[in-house]
Amino acid sequence: MRRDEDYTIMVLSLTIPELGKSGRIKDLVIDILSFEWPLTLSQIHNKVNKSYNCGITCQATYKAITELVNENVISKQDKTYQINLEWVEKLREFSVHIEKNYRGNNKVPLVEGVLKIKTENNITILTFNSLIEMDKMWINIKKEYYKKNIPKGDITLWEGNHCWWLLVYPELEYSEIELMKKKGVSHYMINHGSTNLDKWAKSFYERAGVKFKISKETSYSDIAVFGDTIMQVSLPSDLRDNIEEIYKKCGNNSTVDIPSFIKSILNKKTSINLILSKNKDIAEQLKKKAKNEFNLQVKKY
Repeated sequence: MRRDEDYTIMVLSLTIPELGKSGRIKDLVIDILSFEWPLTLSQIHNKVNKSYNCGITCQATYKAITELVNENVISKQDKTYQINLEWVEKLREFSVHIEKNYRGNNKVPLVEGVLKIKTENNITILTFNSLIEMDKMWINIKKEYYKKNIPKGDITLWEGNHCWWLLVYPELEYSEIELMKKKGVSHYMINHGSTNLDKWAKSFYERAGVKFKISKETSYSDIAVFGDTIMQVSLPSDLRDNIEEIYKKCGNNSTVDIPSFIKSILNKKTSINLILSKNKDIAEQLKKKAKNEFNLQVKKY
């Protein structure tokens, strides 16, 4: 991805040790647990001081261990600690990714949950390994939009099939709506679906002050505009059919099996493309189209 494109990418958050050095306590802890495990706090503290002759306090060792646990570098079970193998796997992915970049003369970031990234003609296509990973990126891009100096009266929009995220994290969506209000932004939503769950979503958004319209026509992709960033995603047909089945079957949100939804829909391993583009003119055209859908007067910004 080119550096001049203003997309916010969730780069892999990774703690990389500097083993063999005696500077950081965290590195010493990693070094010790790489060869001996599981160990208690006192065992790690004693080995740090004995092996490296540091004179480090137990409090400092505990602080380093706590940080490593929070960073998912090590894991705690009962009162003992050991290296988190998921962190080891991420280290491996990181090194392999760098090697591929250099050998193939590529310059793409390593992004959490992304299988590949392709940029061409001001359009970036990110391929994710699940719906939940794609949605994390979608949410992150929206958050970055709200951090900017937004012109008063700006609008954002979404159009697509079913507001499935309301089933899983409605509190996150409500918090975002409140942020919109503080920023003076109006949000327009056109939902292609008329099931009871769709009507429930309409009620949720309208009570929160969002302009929401139901359309019975099927849409094969979701599209959103935030500032001059346009996001578009088309779900694989099997995943789209699974969501459709849930929406037709469930009379209200309380009858949805959320654990099953998370497992079989959100976390299902499948290839999903998120298409990103930055085009102010097209973004403004889509905003005006959304206003016309709600029969509102079009203003020039």
